[in-house]
Amino acid sequence: MAPNSTITCPNLDLLEYPEPTKLSTNIYPFTWTPLSKEEKMKRREIYFAHGPWCVSPKASMLDLIVSTPGNVLMPRSFAKIAEDIYNFELRPDDVFVVTYPKCGTTWTQEMVWQILHGFDTKKAEESLLTRSPFLEMQALADPKVGSVMDDKVINSLEAARNLPSPRVIKTHLPLEMLPPNLLDICKVVFVARNPMDCSVSFYHHEKLVPQQGFAGSFDQYAELFRNGKNPMGDYFYHLKSGWTRRNHPNLEFIWFEDMKKDLDSIIRRLCSFLGYRLTEKSMAALEAHLHIDNFRKNKSVNMESNYNQESSNGSFIRKGTVGEWRKHFSEERIQDWKKWIQENTCHMEGLDFDI
Repeated sequence: MAPNSTITCPNLDLLEYPEPTKLSTNIYPFTWTPLSKEEKMKRREIYFAHGPWCVSPKASMLDLIVSTPGNVLMPRSFAKIAEDIYNFELRPDDVFVVTYPKCGTTWTQEMVWQILHGFDTKKAEESLLTRSPFLEMQALADPKVGSVMDDKVINSLEAARNLPSPRVIKTHLPLEMLPPNLLDICKVVFVARNPMDCSVSFYHHEKLVPQQGFAGSFDQYAELFRNGKNPMGDYFYHLKSGWTRRNHPNLEFIWFEDMKKDLDSIIRRLCSFLGYRLTEKSMAALEAHLHIDNFRKNKSVNMESNYNQESSNGSFIRKGTVGEWRKHFSEERIQDWKKWIQENTCHMEGLDFDI
């Protein structure tokens, strides 16, 4: 296949995954195009420069495809399951947690799961990855992690299909790539974060996770992020997908910064939105359970044990702070990003980042 040819899902001879149980008649509206050879060579300079996985022929952060429309970047293997996700069978009591990466996803997942299960600490000892499937995980996981991760985690679509109700399903995909009737049937909790803090957290994440293997500097990563060349691609395409639907009765739009500022009020908001009640005792216990110091120690949500090597580059659950970008951004970069943010949010009514 030529490097600049167009991929149309799902007729690709890529990785083998379970066949979908049933497909609707929704016509998939995206096409996927591989990165050019030149783009791959540029990425090779800063990805997989070190470590035992650098020679993998399926190195996910090198062999990417980009969507039209949206400029969403995914590993090539995603094309095999993209249409299955778009036609995923929904249940009325499903709750989807939708975020761009590093916007408080795991924090929100655990919060939502606990609300739906009456704050069940015993059952929550099971890994969050199996309690709340990551819908597109099977396109992201390097085959080498299979010996460490549960099959339910790797075969994420099948796991999500077979999960008992009520299901809490995680995804980093924009709403446009999910079932078109999602908001007609299910509840969606959409979480967003200041892109400057998001980029810093994503940088540390990519240095931590072995199969992503980022070996460059923060300045290099910031340029990737700004240009939509990091995994998942265009930050603002994703943000817009939630912001434009923020007033839909089945979507609750939450800022990571508000969770940090007043977690108790966010828990109460979500209880009301989801139609579940917790006692005041359980509410206080859940807030303590979600405190960053306790959360970081919680093996069921801290995903480091799911990767096939130890890392000295930090923790999966990091600081969870607001404003850390100030320690990483030069004044020149701050001004450049302010302009970039303004250009991309000027048409999003009511949106104003505090920078």
